[in-house]
Amino acid sequence: WWRSFENYVLPRIGQRPVSEVTAADVLEILEPIWHTKPKTARRLRQRIRAVLEWAVALEHRADNPCDRLGPVLGPHDLAVRHFQALPHAEVAAAVAAVHGSRALPALKLAFELLVLTAGRSGEVRGALWAEMDLTNYVWTVPASRMKAKREHRVPLCGRALEVLDAARKLGGGDSPLVFPGPRGKPLSHTPLYTVFKETRRTRKQGQEIVRKTLRRKSWINTVLTGSGWIDRARREA
Repeated sequence: WWRSFENYVLPRIGQRPVSEVTAADVLEILEPIWHTKPKTARRLRQRIRAVLEWAVALEHRADNPCDRLGPVLGPHDLAVRHFQALPHAEVAAAVAAVHGSRALPALKLAFELLVLTAGRSGEVRGALWAEMDLTNYVWTVPASRMKAKREHRVPLCGRALEVLDAARKLGGGDSPLVFPGPRGKPLSHTPLYTVFKETRRTRKQGQEIVRKTLRRKSWINTVLTGSGWIDRARREA
């Protein structure tokens, strides 16, 4: 949050009173990255708007200039590009590379659970012990934490249970979070995707792995079919 302000906002309007910030100022900050870094620009606009909305609430200014930028900035018209999938045969090596890195122990375990459950980063980083049914081997992610806003039940394999046991010992059982960060808060978003940069691989190889996703249908189906889960589920249905 603060890093984006340091990179884009403070150099332009950091010394200016909040009452004097104009729509033109915000436009000058966002326009250079609106199409080249759409995700960053969109988040930055939301953060600037939040700060200015706070100023409006405290009567430091009468309006929020971010509300008038939509027609000027226009839509993010760049084509959506999906990341290349990491082949299933390389997943074990990828996990081993993470465990051999200098990343935080909690981050290593969170990464492996992400791989084992095909979960999203936010789901894993925000996982709570209250969501884990270790007796029935099920992780129930509540609707409030799901992108689709529907409760999601995730089966836990044997290795996933071992990862959770290691996480419990690592945290000492004091935090409601399965993978608490250094200050007891959830792990941040960025390290989970840059962890390979700390491995012994070359810089080019590390960048290649970072660009790949582990949630692709191709290798998830390979795991399910190879383990017999799909056949068992069909029989039970």
